[in-house]
Amino acid sequence: MRNIKLINLDFLNKNGWCIVDISSIRLEELTQFLIEKFPLDNKISTSILHPKLSLTTTEGKNPTFSSTCGYDSFPFHTDTAFEKTPIRFLIMKAIHPSNTATTFFSFSDFYKCLNSYEKENIKNAIFSIKSTEGSYYNRLFLDENDKYIRFDPLIMTPQNSSAKYVFEILKDIPFQNKLTDKIFWNGSNILIIDNWRILHRREKVDQLEYDSRKIQRIYVG
Repeated sequence: MRNIKLINLDFLNKNGWCIVDISSIRLEELTQFLIEKFPLDNKISTSILHPKLSLTTTEGKNPTFSSTCGYDSFPFHTDTAFEKTPIRFLIMKAIHPSNTATTFFSFSDFYKCLNSYEKENIKNAIFSIKSTEGSYYNRLFLDENDKYIRFDPLIMTPQNSSAKYVFEILKDIPFQNKLTDKIFWNGSNILIIDNWRILHRREKVDQLEYDSRKIQRIYVG
């Protein structure tokens, strides 16, 4: 596969994200690359994301960030957190250059900045998670080793005081400790995110991009 050798796999493994600035690479190549390098189930889906002002939701479905936030910034989140096992990787690329950034941070870096009290609350937090098949209770972590996480404030409701506390610290600490990275879309750069390790969000939409901002997103799991 052409240009795939230019992807820094070590960086992706270490940090949970990678930016590829190669205009000639095809997203299908990246998809196949991830399937070959990671233990995935070969689940793939593609969609086009664009800002929406409509603040309505379809009855019986989970709320979306577009329907809830409109053009305002999204909260940090895990994509497909409503699934028992969220999708593993996101590949994102702007169809046109965009000044509306996507911001992200590593949960492990965030966790290292916490004191013992904050860490204990994260481990003890219990949430009710609204899925397409009904609601169930679960922790923030996806695994027994506390390495992988899910977080989506739209579908996760705190069920104890620890969970309520987690909601608050996730709003402030990433910025206070300068843990966030940001990508401005130039039309050729591509962002790969390990969705189990990285929380991300769209920033407030530039007024000039209400109609033009379009991001191609591929789920790989």
